[in-house]
Amino acid sequence: MRSANRNTVTGLLKRRRAWIVATVAACVAAAELVTVLTPPSYAASALMALDQRATSPSADLNATMTTGQLLAAHDIKMATTPSVLNRVCADAGDPCDYDALKDRVAVSTVKGTDLLSVTVTDASPARAAQLANLLAEKLMEQVRFEVANALKPTKAYLDGELASLRKDMADKAAPVNLLQSQYTTVYNRREAVAEQESRLDGALSLVQAAGAPAVPAAPDPKRDLLAGLAIGLVVALLVALIVDRLDTRIYDADRLSEATAAELVVAC
Repeated sequence: MRSANRNTVTGLLKRRRAWIVATVAACVAAAELVTVLTPPSYAASALMALDQRATSPSADLNATMTTGQLLAAHDIKMATTPSVLNRVCADAGDPCDYDALKDRVAVSTVKGTDLLSVTVTDASPARAAQLANLLAEKLMEQVRFEVANALKPTKAYLDGELASLRKDMADKAAPVNLLQSQYTTVYNRREAVAEQESRLDGALSLVQAAGAPAVPAAPDPKRDLLAGLAIGLVVALLVALIVDRLDTRIYDADRLSEATAAELVVAC
């Protein structure tokens, strides 16, 4: 029976309990030490709304959702570009640069909604909130800048056509009715472009500014303690197995009989 116990997990735990307890305690202590020595880091988040109807006014729901998802992916990528983050740093006031900021920025969609979460981490809670709000502001500015650039050639062309038609009407270069009809057509196209620009400018908006967080996002004492405990248990079992494997000492009569190839004699 004793020999059988030696080969069971329970037997291993009993024999190596000192090693197991010491290993788990060391891992938990290490986790606590990491928690104490890690400087606190605060995360502040601003919420932005992505209006899918502004980007795809189609009645096709699937097309609208697909366009919205593509635009969200574009905005998420754009939030960490130098053109946006450099402008954030320019307005931040304190020392700030793109390389240091880009690794502390996280932009993602809020599952099940049309919202984007813009999160920035910093050693100061007020600074984290300031940077998150600046990032949201500069991201909206970048969206408007891209929209204006995309529509600029079309607007310039239509404005030129309108100016040319006005000159032709003044010079009576063609029948007035024909020129007025052409002018109305071009003017309506120009108004449609202006309406499209206005709609796209409002596709991304701020719905909730970031506030200074009250508690740090890291370190998390509870999470670190549980992680240290879990790692400690795994490491402790491995240590116990290795120690048991290397230990050649004999703990019971059955093992002694096996080691000496002698019959076991029980004294009465």
